[in-house]
Amino acid sequence: FAGAWSYHGTQASNGDATLSLSNGQASAPYYIFHSPDPLNGTSPGTSGFFGLHISIADVWTQLGLAMNGNPLFGGTLNANGAFTMSLLAGEVAFLSGQTWYGMGVQVTPSPTGIYEVTPVESITFQ
Repeated sequence: FAGAWSYHGTQASNGDATLSLSNGQASAPYYIFHSPDPLNGTSPGTSGFFGLHISIADVWTQLGLAMNGNPLFGGTLNANGAFTMSLLAGEVAFLSGQTWYGMGVQVTPSPTGIYEVTPVESITFQ
């Protein structure tokens, strides 16, 4: 990889938010998990789910959304090993003032077929 496999969430001054994964393997399956659990800020990396504090119910819900084709929760990385999704200000306005934590998981297709996770990152919505 050109750099470290990573997840980023940003919000522009106009309120639009962008979620992205970068430096993955080309065409690898990915999943993104999101959690508002404040333990992610106070005890980062101490959860049993790849370091993200998230309930099992939320994991299953988000996996289901990914399996149903929602790219916010899963899909296939592009030919550059990346994914980017923009959300308009109106779509994230209800999250104003909240901090959410997220991380990406890719299924490395070769040589091992194992899971590789990004560090947990946060985004505080305006």
